[in-house]
Amino acid sequence: MSVLKHRMTLIFTNRVIWLYVFLKRQFTTILVIENRRSVVLTQRAHRLKYCGKQAPSEKIIRRLV
Repeated sequence: MSVLKHRMTLIFTNRVIWLYVFLKRQFTTILVIENRRSVVLTQRAHRLKYCGKQAPSEKIIRRLV
C-alpha cells in the first residue's frame, strides 16, 4: 500500500470514529434532556440503545450537559 493511500485510509478512519463519538454524545445529551436530567434513566436508555454496552458514568453525563 502506498504511503498516500495509507494516510488517506487513516484520515477516513479517524473521521468515521469522530462522527460515531459525536453521534453518541449527541444521543446522550438528548436523553438527559428527555429524562429531566436523571442520570440513572439516561444510563438505562443508553444501555437499551447500545445493547447492554457500558453506559457513560455520571461524571461524563454531567460534563456533556
